[in-house]
Parts: sequence; structure tokens; C-alpha cells
Amino acid sequence: MAGMKQFDENRALDGAMKVFWQNGFSATAYSELMEATGLNKSSLYNAFGDKQALYRRCLARFAEVHGEKLRMRLNADRLEEAIGGFFDELIGRFRRPDLPGGCMVTAAALELGSNNDMAGSCIGDQMRELEVLFRKRLDRGVRERELPANTDTLSLASFLIAMTRGLAVLHRGYGDIRAVVRAKRTMMQILRAPPVKR
Repeated sequence: MAGMKQFDENRALDGAMKVFWQNGFSATAYSELMEATGLNKSSLYNAFGDKQALYRRCLARFAEVHGEKLRMRLNADRLEEAIGGFFDELIGRFRRPDLPGGCMVTAAALELGSNNDMAGSCIGDQMRELEVLFRKRLDRGVRERELPANTDTLSLASFLIAMTRGLAVLHRGYGDIRAVVRAKRTMMQILRAPPVKR
């Protein structure tokens, strides 16, 4: 539109996402969002809505940017490569100095919870989607005889979800990537001796 300042929406979202990721929703000030996006308050509102709407957009952007690489790892031919590769990708993100520690969705779940009116559905949907993806990959492992026929793939998928959240908290709260790697190594041992249906 004539007279409107042009800006890169994804770049602005990435800037806002990092601020929310680092600070959480409640502790993030509009001034920080303005600085991170390069937009003044009215432009920020016109582009994305209020702070709550912007936060939801940033959660979706997080899944788009950082979730897709993780999901692609699950397409590996062998199960151990798929699950191990997923968590190696996650740990690789933890190692990046240009990103806040941990995981934005995990931080949102801890701060707001899945029942939060503002962002709860987005948080819950992302976690449920990942659990479904894990279970589909595990079921494929059963069909291809990489896992025993009586493997409880639902329980194992729930365990893997818990690992994604736990590793993020371990990284953010403990700050020692070696502890994260040790936990991942133990997780892979459990994958080789999975829970069975009872």
C-alpha cells in the first residue's frame, strides 16, 4: 500500500520470537519488541495485533523454523537414525550461541500451561502433533521389525515427548550441554529395550 513502510515480516517475527523465547510472555516489554523488530508501537500493532496475538504468531513461527528440521530427521530409513537424528538436531540448536537456551514452546508450557486462553491451544497442538509423529515413526519401526511386535509405542512416544521437554529444561536451567548429551545417550539405550504392552 502506498505510503506504508515496507518491512520483512518473517524477520520481524524472528526478532520478536527471540525476545519472547528469552524472557517469556509476561516479562517481555513492548519496548523490547519494538527494538527487536525495528517497528514502532503502532506499526507493530498494525502488523501483528496486540502482544498476545504477536506471541501466538511467534509460537507458530518457532514451530515453522525450528520444528521442520526436527520433523525431517524422523524420515531417516533406520529407527535409531531417525530418533537419534531428531535429538542430535535438537542438541545442535542448544549449542547455537545466537539462540536463547532451551525451547520456546517448553518455556511457554511452563509459564502459561496448555489451558491458557491466550496460547494454550497452540502449545498443546504442537506437543500433540509431535507425539503423533513419534508414534507413527515407532509404529513403522515395529512393522519393519526394528522394535518388538509388542512394543507399547504410545508410552514410548509419550516418553520421547517428555525427553524433548526435559532436555530443553535441563539445558536452560543447568546450562551444561554435557548433561544433555548424557541424557540423550541413556534415552537411546531405552529405545533399544522399549516398554511392552501389558
